[in-house]
Amino acid sequence: MTEKINIAKLKETAEQLQNIKNGIGTNDNKVKMDAFVALNNLNKVIGRLELACENTPPFAVGEYYFDKDVNRIVKIEHHETSYTEIKYLSDGKLQNSVLYNLADYFDKWIQATAEQIATFKRAEQFAKKGRKLDEFEIYDEVYDELHGVGKVIATDTAGEVTVRYTYSIGTKEYRYGKGVYDQLELIQTAEELQEVENSES
Repeated sequence: MTEKINIAKLKETAEQLQNIKNGIGTNDNKVKMDAFVALNNLNKVIGRLELACENTPPFAVGEYYFDKDVNRIVKIEHHETSYTEIKYLSDGKLQNSVLYNLADYFDKWIQATAEQIATFKRAEQFAKKGRKLDEFEIYDEVYDELHGVGKVIATDTAGEVTVRYTYSIGTKEYRYGKGVYDQLELIQTAEELQEVENSES
């Protein structure tokens, strides 16, 4: 948007130079010649800026989009004239990719919703620990805002996760289905806890 505003201002200047070149407001030949040279240079700059605007995708680095064709959430990581680096979430796994013709996706991507962005960011947290989105394993340490810190003690094929919380008066166990996984934050994986235990022994 800023580029388009700048181009409009440059075109206003070009129009003023055009008037001077044509002798409007001055009869000085040197002034008209200087205006002619400046106008030629300015038109070249305007042309380059307009071409850059045409080749710039309507996507912004750091923004999130939803790819309707393949049902994935996309984040623009980096953009150059000839290629664009993206990160996308598909089937619970974050992957990187490079696109060489982003224009092909102009009509396929829409702005991601707040919920989709939250899901993507959650997937990034799991990926940092080497896990797919909402991949819990026995002995993982997790946090629930309502119950505090707990430990995963069971998972089943249906996708339910059982967490045991220890309090001063005893323990309490809760089951979490896939629909409420977002209540659990993965603090430390079983592997990380094992490494800590081994380093202390």
